[in-house]
Amino acid sequence: MELEDLLKRGEKGKILSMNPREIVPRLIQLLSSNDKDVKHASWEVIQEMIEKGSFNDKETFLSLLCYPDEGSRYRVWNLVPKVLNNMISEGELLSRADCLSQLLKSNNLEVRALAWYQTLPPLLHVLRKIPCSIINYCESIGGEWKELVSESCNEVRKVCSEN
Repeated sequence: MELEDLLKRGEKGKILSMNPREIVPRLIQLLSSNDKDVKHASWEVIQEMIEKGSFNDKETFLSLLCYPDEGSRYRVWNLVPKVLNNMISEGELLSRADCLSQLLKSNNLEVRALAWYQTLPPLLHVLRKIPCSIINYCESIGGEWKELVSESCNEVRKVCSEN
């Protein structure tokens, strides 16, 4: 049965019972799907595999930190606090920090706001200097996101002033 069909039908349990080595490459391809539901379901399966330890391919995970689709990349970066020092090291994370920087400067306001609000704060202790050079992208977020993101901007300013 086609993996995409299982995702559309919400049969996550059936997918999780499959051999990760056989399905992870296809799940990764689906992270760029035009169907947002399929894209999201693919990530949920990958995330659960990582959290359960059935997917522990460090190189593949590191490549996902720079995944071309910003929405999917954002989700991968949100998982970093759970895998840091278990699956990946701080050095490996820092070597891919430019990929997070791109999210923090994204033209997609929703991705940019979520990256500043949700993704960056738990990683500030590792990525101290990176957001300092691009704080203006945080400060430029307006509209419905402004109030939500302002706390993150203030936290980054504080870290930057300590350096």
